[in-house]
Amino acid sequence: VINEFMASNGATAFDQNFEADDWIELYNNTTSAIDLSGYYLSDDAEDLTKWVFPSGTSIAADGYLIVWADQDGLTQLGLHADFKLSASGESIYLSSPSVVIEDFVDFSAQTQDISYGRFPNGTGAFQTMYPTFNAENNLEAGLEEEANELAVTVFPNPTNNQFQIELDTYDGIERTIAIY
Repeated sequence: VINEFMASNGATAFDQNFEADDWIELYNNTTSAIDLSGYYLSDDAEDLTKWVFPSGTSIAADGYLIVWADQDGLTQLGLHADFKLSASGESIYLSSPSVVIEDFVDFSAQTQDISYGRFPNGTGAFQTMYPTFNAENNLEAGLEEEANELAVTVFPNPTNNQFQIELDTYDGIERTIAIY
């Protein structure tokens, strides 16, 4: 399955050439290795065969596989798809050698260095999260711990449309708060 991806990688993960390219993480949620030879990845419903996995590509049981979405396949070694992801939103398709869609995800605008992944890992719905590159998706990392350390209060909670964010202490450090 398509398990997680990042369509706006600023500094989260780097390929073997130290480039922070967009990436797609696949996860094998079975108990056997899967040969991906001849499978396809694409960002275009009209061309599901945009990029083919090289012969001999496999993913271990309960394992992860990263494909860089950077159009560098002809100039770099490894798994580099012939397309880039659009941070403004699009779709990703995983298709079988017989060009049957095995998995896909539609996504809207993405935030730099924030990923979009399945939770629970491998089976759940896609949602915005802190990246877990090449590892199990986990929603417990990141902002929640930092926000608790900063004594951030959001009220009213729950809310329907308007709310306030209060930072109980001011230490002179500028911060950005992302809300999803």
